[in-house]
Amino acid sequence: MHLKNERLPKQKINKRKKSSKQKLNKRKKRWGKNVVANLFFVFFTVLCLIMLSTTRTHLVDGNSMLPTFENRDRMIVSKTTRIERYDVVTFEPKDQRSKSYVKRIIGLPGDAIWLDGTNLYLNHQLREPVNSSGKTVNQTDIPDGTLKIKLSQGIARSLEGLARIPEKKYFVLGDNRNNSRDSRTIGLIDADQIEGVAVYRYYPFTRMGRIH
Repeated sequence: MHLKNERLPKQKINKRKKSSKQKLNKRKKRWGKNVVANLFFVFFTVLCLIMLSTTRTHLVDGNSMLPTFENRDRMIVSKTTRIERYDVVTFEPKDQRSKSYVKRIIGLPGDAIWLDGTNLYLNHQLREPVNSSGKTVNQTDIPDGTLKIKLSQGIARSLEGLARIPEKKYFVLGDNRNNSRDSRTIGLIDADQIEGVAVYRYYPFTRMGRIH
């Protein structure tokens, strides 16, 4: 009895090859999708970690920053942005550690200041303090660009003798001057009190955008 060599028809061989190729392509596609998904997950995780370490959120409580911010506005605060004049910052007041204020930077370390009673004069352009001689400055002698600010008596006394804002100290004001607890009543704030610079308002949606 003779056994014949059985060969698969050419058509079936082609079908098997085609099926194997399709399976291989499917595996490659699944592998590619898994790689993309894993990369996206890693990227998203790293981004979240960076955001958590460099930013925080702040909820505006009150009307001290009208019209720039309204009560219940929400913003993103950058912990790493360099502080510049007129930036909006959030900080923790010394006498209310559980709270966070939002104010505008008006005076920077090194700015010239002098007192006339409870009136504080601030000028960031002056190189030489105008009260270095200890004499009272007349209104006509006040240099251009000087900002006059009314202080509480206690804060005025605490600033006596200063010709410039000390290092790592800042003078802040609320945009709504008539309804704001700021450096006029709490004094200069320390650099380590500042939580960061407000950079973006994300709520309400109708007023989303960068903060200036």
